[in-house]
Amino acid sequence: MWPFRQIEPELVTVSLTPQAINLCWITKEKNNTHTKAYKTILFKNLEFEKSTIFNLSKISATIKHFVSSNNIRKPLLALAVSGPNIIEKVITLSTSNPSDTDFNLPQQHNLQTQHSYLGPSIHNGFDFYVCGIKRDALFQYNLLAIKAGLTPISITTQTAAHLQLYRQIKGNTFRQSQLTLDLARNNNDILHALDLKQIVQAYNIPDLIQSKCKNDYTDIATNIGLFLIGNET
Repeated sequence: MWPFRQIEPELVTVSLTPQAINLCWITKEKNNTHTKAYKTILFKNLEFEKSTIFNLSKISATIKHFVSSNNIRKPLLALAVSGPNIIEKVITLSTSNPSDTDFNLPQQHNLQTQHSYLGPSIHNGFDFYVCGIKRDALFQYNLLAIKAGLTPISITTQTAAHLQLYRQIKGNTFRQSQLTLDLARNNNDILHALDLKQIVQAYNIPDLIQSKCKNDYTDIATNIGLFLIGNET
């Protein structure tokens, strides 16, 4: 008996902001990464506001249509969300190996938190990026994935995606101390420390998708960062 070839899961990345939903399909073949499809749809009726989904049916249908129109098989979802109800901070601690309670976020008992070590602080100590998402919002995002027919494997923030992309682009030249300096120089917006055209080349973004970005690659960079996170999950 000859076994059938198993269909490998495909990763769909989605970035939700109060302004728009950005969807991307990226694949990796051997050592080459290809951006296959990208779509941005502007919100007009407060579909996603203050980190809350107000039109679950419309947003899930948008994701489902993107998946079906690109014939994506067995899709997995990596999602980034933004908004005022998501807490994001760079916090300096005296320890390089903290527990979640060391960050002392407001209403921390009601948050699902994650943190990432940035490097030695310029003010002494150790800098961490920490974000918190309310548990009821996290439940809603999982429900969105299920309604869209995708299996969620990562839910995080745009900043976390950008940090992952920064580390990947720097490769062997990455240094924690340089990351700390780049964050300080760019008001914690790490994308400003990267050459976005280099990202376009590194991830084989076709001309057609580049034209949709209108020379602003922030959203596509978010999705690439999500792709990198998803592949580590």
